[in-house]
Amino acid sequence: NADAIPQNIEEGIHDFEPFCQHCYIAPYQTPGLVSCGVVDCENQAAVLDQWNFLNEASNGCSLDNCQSAACEAAWNAVVAHHDSCCDADIPEVIETGFHVFEDICLGGCNIEFNRTYVVNCDAEKNAPFLPASSGGDDDDDQMSAGATAGISIAVAIVFCAIVFACVYKFCLKPSVVDKARSGPSPLHDTSSAQFNKGSTAGSTGV
Repeated sequence: NADAIPQNIEEGIHDFEPFCQHCYIAPYQTPGLVSCGVVDCENQAAVLDQWNFLNEASNGCSLDNCQSAACEAAWNAVVAHHDSCCDADIPEVIETGFHVFEDICLGGCNIEFNRTYVVNCDAEKNAPFLPASSGGDDDDDQMSAGATAGISIAVAIVFCAIVFACVYKFCLKPSVVDKARSGPSPLHDTSSAQFNKGSTAGSTGV
């Protein structure tokens, strides 16, 4: 229902469509409107003919709010194509001017859609919008391998530290202590004793 959407959003949303991920929404069905019928989205020439008919001043579509049978049919064809087809299948002139005619033409139609449609996120057309982190099992495997390698290295370092501590405590340290205990006695300073002995001898001579 165009009346429920602000004009600036209706026009500005197309600027974001090439860049933002789309989502599937079942088309709103306005009570009292006829069905648009089946649309051939590849036939842009046909919808351009209907668009040109609407814009032809001599047809008076803008003057009577598309109330004549011919203007109503032309507007419904444009609505069906605009609301049913992908952006690439909609002529630029219609994409640009469609919302202007929404304020002119009354009525419209309810577009046909598959009521049993289920979104396939793995479809090729959705590939450009998939997050990089969801690239598949390969990314998960690489992350798991990296985490496992990191944990293994950390465990190896801790194990080596424990082994070294045990070897030092029970093997190296006792050996060092034993060698220190059984080594030669430290040298003493004998200069004072020799001086005292010399002094005593001198005193005796006097």
